[in-house]
Amino acid sequence: MSKTEIPPIAIDLDGGTDIGAAIVDADLFLIDDGAGGTMRKTAASRIKTYAGTTINNNADNRVITGSGTAGTLEGEAGLTFEASSTQGSLGLRDSSGTFLLQVEGNESAASVIFTRVDHPLTLGVNNSEKMRIPTDKGIFVNTTSRTGSTNVLSVLGDSSEDVMHVRTANDSGAVKGIDFTDGDGTNCGEITINAGSNSTAYSTSSDYRLKENVNYTFDATSRLKQLKPSRFNWISKPDTTVDGFLAHEVSSIVPEAINGSKDETKTVTNAVISKRNALLTEGITEAEWEQGKKDNIYPNDSTWSASKVIPKHQSIDQAKLVPLLVKTVQELEARIKALEEA
Repeated sequence: MSKTEIPPIAIDLDGGTDIGAAIVDADLFLIDDGAGGTMRKTAASRIKTYAGTTINNNADNRVITGSGTAGTLEGEAGLTFEASSTQGSLGLRDSSGTFLLQVEGNESAASVIFTRVDHPLTLGVNNSEKMRIPTDKGIFVNTTSRTGSTNVLSVLGDSSEDVMHVRTANDSGAVKGIDFTDGDGTNCGEITINAGSNSTAYSTSSDYRLKENVNYTFDATSRLKQLKPSRFNWISKPDTTVDGFLAHEVSSIVPEAINGSKDETKTVTNAVISKRNALLTEGITEAEWEQGKKDNIYPNDSTWSASKVIPKHQSIDQAKLVPLLVKTVQELEARIKALEEA
């Protein structure tokens, strides 16, 4: 009879309910002596005895895992855990002992020191996510994704309104709060805070070394007369009237002052939409949106859409109109002077 044809045989050695010996196949014979769990194995006429379980690398606070060696467990130096009634610590280390992830905390505070895990890092309180660092670029606070299609920093405040707070040292001089550069590192502008004068400056780059083909002789007055200043109210603020321009009416006169195109739209997917048809965030499942409303991440009057076409609004930088205004004043001054001298 071949090895595979031998049926298992169980033997009760002490009259109890436990099996004292078992012949599993031709090469495996197990014995429980009832005294300490000693097991003996025969294979190819060899007998090996294991008198107990061995734990290698044993030390305080280490997690014990299985080993490929029979009767042996391993104390993992790369994974440590310790806790008390007031604080706890969890750490993951690489083979050199460097922390890949370390979490320490107590009842009032907790911190994540470092992680190299290929997965978004999320922080939260009371089972509610408050901050996310994704695997690509960006940091999201009070939201699970960027609030626009390309935002690298998204911070949501009450009612899911975009907010950002920049604080600098209390210096007497000007300090850059935000510095804007292009792809090759050339400065494009900055937001500067001056604690000494209690002021903020929103500046665009203007250094002569960045410019060429400078021309001082152009007709500003005829262009200025094409502008159409108007008074209006925003749809969201019906009781407030302000002065300004319609972006598309300025785009052909001072194009550098306008961003976007007239009547432009874009399609968003898995999107949370405000009551005024504005995009709050996208890439969110309907279930995540429903939970987000419960967690006060999204307003209750928001809606969710698998796919939706929304307006891509134009904007204007009215500061770009200043050179045209100054040049027109100079031209008017020259004409007045010429009339006075005639």
